Amino acid sequence: MKNRYQELITKQAALTTLVAKLAAENRGPDEQEKQQLETIRKEVKDIEAAFAEDGRKLALAALDKGNHAQKDQITFIKKGESLEAYTKQFVPEEQQELNLGKIIKGYLTGNWRGAELERKAAGEGSTGAGGVFIPELVSARVIDLARNVARVFQAGAQTIPMENATLRVPRLTQDATGGWYSENQDILSADGTFDGVTFTAHKLAVILAIDNELLEDAPSAAATLEMSIAKAAALALDLAALKGTGVAPQPAGLLNQADVYVHGSVGAVTDYSEIASQAAVVRGYNFEPNAFLWNAKTQSTFRKLQDTLHQPLRQPVTVPDTDFVTNQLANGEMYIGQWDQLAMGLRAGLQIETSREASYMDSTQSPAQLTSAFSRDQTIFRLRIRCDWQALHGHAFAISTGITVS
Repeated sequence: MKNRYQELITKQAALTTLVAKLAAENRGPDEQEKQQLETIRKEVKDIEAAFAEDGRKLALAALDKGNHAQKDQITFIKKGESLEAYTKQFVPEEQQELNLGKIIKGYLTGNWRGAELERKAAGEGSTGAGGVFIPELVSARVIDLARNVARVFQAGAQTIPMENATLRVPRLTQDATGGWYSENQDILSADGTFDGVTFTAHKLAVILAIDNELLEDAPSAAATLEMSIAKAAALALDLAALKGTGVAPQPAGLLNQADVYVHGSVGAVTDYSEIASQAAVVRGYNFEPNAFLWNAKTQSTFRKLQDTLHQPLRQPVTVPDTDFVTNQLANGEMYIGQWDQLAMGLRAGLQIETSREASYMDSTQSPAQLTSAFSRDQTIFRLRIRCDWQALHGHAFAISTGITVS
């Protein structure tokens, strides 16, 4: 495509040069020049036809990709879209209605009545150490719960499934520009500038130890367990997305990513000008901030602002009207941005492993001690996610720190 474009420019330039020569000499073309003009015009027409054919092939290829799922393509799962729906494309139809509650109940009680498919899936996913892996599609449902709970996803962060430990995603760093030209004036090339961001999988793990009596007797144990796992994952994902150090094994959060503007030591606030100024920073790079994040105390500090008549201070229209509270942020911190420009690269989805025989480090004891789930009559659930966070464009975000809270 690029070679054809260069060839077209060359042919059109030759045509323009010959026409300009005839105009300057105030004469018509001779026989040789007529033949030359005709040849160039035909070549330009052929190249343009080839362009059209290329476009048709690309359109058909895009339609084909839309009808046949390809795991090796870069897929953006946006706010309101489901990882489960994406995963369904790649699992057998019989596994698409698997139920986490049935798997847990069958595993704990040995009663798989009415759960034959779950038993088959659990058997195929045996760890060989008294445990079992939860199938991919069931795990996707749980991570959808986590995405629904995590504030960065609520604000609009996207998810990109990764088929390898690393994934490079291209991005446009400078838009192509147009201009106005006189008749016969050469049109200058003004291509957009591209680079890319690289996602590298980091491991996030959470262990939950739950008494077997609770799991066996509580009618809503599976739903409660799903939400517990989802909340634990959501908190860890929020913290990494916002403030991850970028020092192994942590991914880099927005606070430590390139091009993200940070205004530190803000101090006391008497109005909404800090938020308005940070929104203006983002807009200055042609992004539109849609939400901001802060913790409960920082939110309260702004919400308590009053005018001279002691009425609540109105928020200016230049400030996004959507905010999310996360206590993963410290007092006096605020993150504002166009949140679809933040993405989580997700490698191999969410993996949940459960066992009644393994041991775990009990962090409730000081120091943490190795504890046997079998001796305590517990079931261990281990959540494992391999993922990374990247700002697709760092200029889409601005951070304030050191706001005095009251």
